[in-house]
Amino acid sequence: MGATDSVSSYSYFLSELGKTGLAYVHVMDGLGFGFHDKDREFTIAMARAAYGPGNILCNVGYDRDSGDAVIAAGHANAVAIGRPFMSNPDLPYLYAHDLPVAEADPSTWFTHGDEGYDDFPSHVVSGSEQSQTLG
Repeated sequence: MGATDSVSSYSYFLSELGKTGLAYVHVMDGLGFGFHDKDREFTIAMARAAYGPGNILCNVGYDRDSGDAVIAAGHANAVAIGRPFMSNPDLPYLYAHDLPVAEADPSTWFTHGDEGYDDFPSHVVSGSEQSQTLG
């Protein structure tokens, strides 16, 4: 979305929403869906400053480390991670166990062919490893 008043508009809207007692507001952070150079980039830090102490959920381009960092900085209470799930359906397990994450192939997303639906790598858990992680 691009407008010459994006930063002031979003700041105003979030400051007003922050007064309502919403359970949370979901903010798309970053440039993942395009940026039109009509105004400055509206960041999650700017959203926090405008919204106040309420709960903020953010997304767009985050991974485990950048998500942890934005939460640790106090800019968000939760981070939605989407694209890495496309090639890692076991992503929470991979993150929890510091295992490598497969790179996504956007050319296979939302297509009508077989490729990209079930040909992603998976971390296979052995019986002894599973009992250690579950018990």
